[in-house]
Amino acid sequence: MRKILKKDEEKNLYVLLNKWKPLIDYLERNRKEPDMVLDTLMQLEDVVQIWNSKEVKQPFDRSGAVELKTLTKNRPFFYKGSVKKGTTILFGHNKYAVITAEQYKQLINYFKGRTVSIGTSFTNPPIDSMGAWLIEHVSTRALASYVAPILIKEEYAMVNEDRKTEIVFK
Repeated sequence: MRKILKKDEEKNLYVLLNKWKPLIDYLERNRKEPDMVLDTLMQLEDVVQIWNSKEVKQPFDRSGAVELKTLTKNRPFFYKGSVKKGTTILFGHNKYAVITAEQYKQLINYFKGRTVSIGTSFTNPPIDSMGAWLIEHVSTRALASYVAPILIKEEYAMVNEDRKTEIVFK
């Protein structure tokens, strides 16, 4: 019986490694520590399970959601939650992004007291911009256009009046 269980564990590990091989390669190429690679895989596996659950597949209920507009293109989007509790952001045609309270906390602590580029580029946000930080630490999807207005609304930051493409963290 132990042999069967061990083989099942090995098979599951093999399936998991193959599933996330491109990510593992990317993290290793960028000299990420093995513990970070493993932690990232565990988080992604949790996200995939949540994403595949029936709860997430329900349509986004806009009741109680806050409507904001992006700063540069003035496009509307919705979000629920708060920076302190984490948010679910609805943008485009039923696209979702979830940002946890811990991720917001890390973002705010990293940029605290600084003025930085918002970094809304989908492909190449400026180095040390909020957009680059979000891509590296939260999601490969460009979220800076949505996170900046949320941070401003909840008074964690403000737009730099001299350069509208910059955000000033409090």
